[in-house]
Amino acid sequence: MNRKSTAAELPIAGPDGTRSKKRRRKWPWLIVAVPTGLIVLALAGATLRYGFATVQQAAILGYTLIFPYTPSTAPNTFAGPWTYLPEPRQHIGHLRIATLGIDLPIVQGTYANQTAQVGHFAGSTLPGQGSDAILVTENPTLRKAGSLRPGTVIQWIAPQGVFAYRVTGSAPIRSLGNLSGVNRESLALVEQSITRKGKTQLFAVFASPEFSSK
Repeated sequence: MNRKSTAAELPIAGPDGTRSKKRRRKWPWLIVAVPTGLIVLALAGATLRYGFATVQQAAILGYTLIFPYTPSTAPNTFAGPWTYLPEPRQHIGHLRIATLGIDLPIVQGTYANQTAQVGHFAGSTLPGQGSDAILVTENPTLRKAGSLRPGTVIQWIAPQGVFAYRVTGSAPIRSLGNLSGVNRESLALVEQSITRKGKTQLFAVFASPEFSSK
């Protein structure tokens, strides 16, 4: 038994009375295909003319103009005994050398004429972070630093605890950058002085951790 065709399946009658199948419209695809083809041809031509690297950089620049990069605001904290990053000139403890009668405040950052205090070089770590901590001062009292013999105890007394270091040696250095990047807990106490000819001299005392009460 044959099934009767529904109205949706019946052919459409033409003007002459004949019936023909319904034609599908193809022109909507042209709206998408033509612009896409032009874009592909333009990119291919630009690549051949200017090179792939130039076209890639132009595409990246265009993308960043349309969708600007917004960096995420990372918290100003990190793990370890120091749970915050000190602000410039912030007081972060005291330097104490009992054998020399030295007890000077420590601030974040190194500045000119730092004679009444000790500055923590921002390019180094803080005590307890497993790397190099660098302190700099121009205090004339610390010119006795050359007499600090191996075994002398240097204390960094901070709100996070007392960090003690024992001197292992000393030597003149050319720049503070030569001291950074040490992959072990250490302390460098740098004495900065100016010669009569206006030349800066740096003398460093190196110390290893003795203990900490953090």
